[in-house]
Amino acid sequence: MIALMVGIGVQGVLSTRSAQQAMQSIVGENVKEMIELSTVRAAIGDNRTIFARVGAGNLSDAQRREVEANRKRTDEAWNHYYPALVSNDAERQLADLYQQQLQSLRNELDGGKAGEAQINQIYADLYETVTSLYRGARQATLASYQQSVEEYQFSRKVIIGAILLGLLVAIAIGWWLVRGILRPLREATAFSEALAKGDLGARLSASYRDEFGRMLNAMAGMRDKLSSVIGEVARNARNVESISAELAAGNENLSQRTQEQAASLQETAAALEQITNTVGQNADNAVQADQLASQVSTQAKQGGEVVNEAIIAMQQIDSSSKQISNIIGMIDEIAFQTNLLALNASVEAARAGEQGRGFAVVAHEVRQLASRSANAAGEIKQLVSESAQRVSRGSELVNRSGETLANIVSNVEKVTDLVSEIAVASREQSTGIQQINLAVGEMDSVTQQNASLVEESTGVTGNLQVQAELLAREVGFFSGYQEAPASVNHRPLPLASGASSTSARPARPAGKTAPMETEEWSSF
Repeated sequence: MIALMVGIGVQGVLSTRSAQQAMQSIVGENVKEMIELSTVRAAIGDNRTIFARVGAGNLSDAQRREVEANRKRTDEAWNHYYPALVSNDAERQLADLYQQQLQSLRNELDGGKAGEAQINQIYADLYETVTSLYRGARQATLASYQQSVEEYQFSRKVIIGAILLGLLVAIAIGWWLVRGILRPLREATAFSEALAKGDLGARLSASYRDEFGRMLNAMAGMRDKLSSVIGEVARNARNVESISAELAAGNENLSQRTQEQAASLQETAAALEQITNTVGQNADNAVQADQLASQVSTQAKQGGEVVNEAIIAMQQIDSSSKQISNIIGMIDEIAFQTNLLALNASVEAARAGEQGRGFAVVAHEVRQLASRSANAAGEIKQLVSESAQRVSRGSELVNRSGETLANIVSNVEKVTDLVSEIAVASREQSTGIQQINLAVGEMDSVTQQNASLVEESTGVTGNLQVQAELLAREVGFFSGYQEAPASVNHRPLPLASGASSTSARPARPAGKTAPMETEEWSSF
């Protein structure tokens, strides 16, 4: 059809081009030639008429001007015609004859010697020549017109034939297309209506090798795929329905256990809060004990320093008592010497008689004083000796107390270090228990959230069960499909049985980790 349309269009363009060329030839050449020759013939006829009226007489000025105007018009028309519009040799010969006749006529007229009969004969010959040229131009015009008419008739016949052929081809193609389209379309329509009614067992009766064949094959593949999918969906819908029922029961048990765990976590959080308060108090007491131990350690160090000073003082007293004992020994010796001197003095006084009586009394007093000094020195020496013994005993005791106090200071320092470590450990324990308390609080919050999520999951599971029932009901609309066998990947979800929170977990294979979908939420 496209080729026929292109052919008809090309023929129409060619016919239009030929007609346009014919019109251009007729109008631009033949008609123009006829017009120019008509002008030449008319101008020649006007001059002939003027000369026929005058006869043998002379031309007036107006007539002469008119003759000149006609000549000028004749020359202009002839120049337009010759040689541009001359198309063949016969016209060229007639044109040359015309020019000779015109020149001869003008020579005779301008010479004034030709007779009227001669002038008429020349005009007649000239007019006949121009008329012959005009007839030739008219015949060429008629021939061009006739050729244009013949070309038009030929083009019309070709176009009508092409249109009739196009109609026949269109009818043949239409019949072939209807025959080739309606049959697979009817079969595709019947197949689609069967699928729309849910009958997946419909089959195609014939096979086609065109686009409709590929479409029907694709629809058959779609039917097979849809049958497989519907079978799988039906089986999965039943599995989902059973699993959702088990999930609902398991979620109820899980909800109960989660609520019990939430209550236990609340009690644990309260107990931990009390323990946190107690440990905090212990940490505060340990800090105070650490401060007191530090103070006692400082005081013990100060006492040690005082004892050291007392030891030094006792050593100095011991040294001083030894010096006093030496001085008293010296005094005792002086008293002894004095007593001897007094004794010698009394002896000498007795020898002197009456003159030495007063000196004897003085010597006697001196002996008494020396005796008393010796006795006092002995008592003092005894007392100093006892004091030295006591000072030595006190110094020994002070040394022993210093050693004991040094041990006490060392032990106090150790106790201080231990109390400091206890305080640090108590603070760390308090911080850790506070973190545990926060963690337990978060666990309590998470458990509460889990409880709410379990309740929501229970609701969702119920909705899932309802949706599974609706899905099974919708899938039940289809028939004639083959249900797919159970796949290895589809396993029922194991659920904890019973309400006990200590339900046993299923045994796991050695070396393998149970998949996430089989883990139980029996306990946290």
